[in-house]
Amino acid sequence: INDTFGYQNYFGIIPIFDKENLLGTLVIELKSQQNDYNSRFPELLIEGKLKSDEDFRDYSFAFYKDNKLYSQSGKFTYPMVNTNEFEGVSNNVVFTSEDTNNVSYSHAIRKYDNSKLIVITKEKMPYVVRLATLSFFFLVFILFGIVIYILLWIAKNLADSNAGWFNINRYLMINANKILYKTRIQFSVVLSVVATLLIVGWTTFSYIKEEYLKQQKDSIREKIRKVQLSYEKQILNLGLRVDDTGELQFNQFADVNAAYLNLYDINGKLLLTSLRKMYDYGILEKRMGPVAFINLSKLQRSEFLNPSEKIGTFTYAAAYAPIRNAQNQTVAYIGLPYYANEADYEAKIGLFINTLINIYALVFVLIGVLAVFLANQITSPLTFIQENIKRTKLGQKNQPIVWHRQDEIGLLIKEYNKMIAALEVSATKLARSERESAWREMAKQVAHEIKNPLTPLK
Repeated sequence: INDTFGYQNYFGIIPIFDKENLLGTLVIELKSQQNDYNSRFPELLIEGKLKSDEDFRDYSFAFYKDNKLYSQSGKFTYPMVNTNEFEGVSNNVVFTSEDTNNVSYSHAIRKYDNSKLIVITKEKMPYVVRLATLSFFFLVFILFGIVIYILLWIAKNLADSNAGWFNINRYLMINANKILYKTRIQFSVVLSVVATLLIVGWTTFSYIKEEYLKQQKDSIREKIRKVQLSYEKQILNLGLRVDDTGELQFNQFADVNAAYLNLYDINGKLLLTSLRKMYDYGILEKRMGPVAFINLSKLQRSEFLNPSEKIGTFTYAAAYAPIRNAQNQTVAYIGLPYYANEADYEAKIGLFINTLINIYALVFVLIGVLAVFLANQITSPLTFIQENIKRTKLGQKNQPIVWHRQDEIGLLIKEYNKMIAALEVSATKLARSERESAWREMAKQVAHEIKNPLTPLK
């Protein structure tokens, strides 16, 4: 049937004959499920080629027919009636933007004809996230360059026949004493901030991890309690049936509660399940897990949550609870397997780690710039003093350094100015002493000449 939108629909009429006698007509209608139908099955039952659909989990989709919302999928909230909000061009894609609740979205609109319209929506990446991502790659590039430089330097020194690990260590020790005070400050600031970020990040990660697992367990417990009460009411009205009708009712009950459910008898044997394929394929045994059975049957627990049930290497959580009749007698056990707990945990933690790394990379770059600025601010007075000391010379007028702050640098400059003043006094005394010595020497020579007249004058 070509007049479909968002799904495939097939309709067939097949006549049924018994030899030449027409017994009746078989009418068959096949309609494809919605786009997210496979999400009803655990990941174990989804074919590998279909897992690529997870790449589109950040996208939202909407189908409009005659400007009315026909179906939708995703997080974005679409209007029920398209009143010129999404205007497309026939057989072409139009891109638009929208700001909703301080969040920006991008829309891709495709119009097939005058009545059919498809909208694909994705949230725009905030500029802060873009900057953090760019900072992360910039930081990785810097670290990669440093590692390459170190490896090339080591390879070059080891290749020298006169070099070795001893000479390399000696070279590093000698050059460590030549590191500038400014560089030491920069390195200390960056190292302190990085150490603090690592400690805070690890503490935050551990806390969020434990809180998420706790919330997940609480959610599963709350879910199994609701399912337990609802199913007890159902069997109170309809009775406990395990035939085809009972299986149909059980599947409908599971669909209403949006959960996978298993029903076991009081001996732990499987009676009904909403995922028959898991047992038909031999993936799971048709019995309750031994730990759950012991806790419910032998220890008479009101419920049991096992967070680490396994199918091979696949780990999932499962909750169990007894089902009681009107006489408060246990007639069955209901199980709620939660196959997506590991995937949800990895997705949430992965998102948190990715965000944390991007933010820390941005903070690291900013701290690096701040460290350079602080080091320059701290060492600029030392550089100023160094320049003045270079101009200090004996025998000439040396100007004192002017510094208006009463801090450590001010005390150092004060002592320097005292030294300059003392140096000038010493220089004056030295000059006077040298002049007096010169006059005394000249007087001695004159006196000697007077006492000893020249021989030719006799």
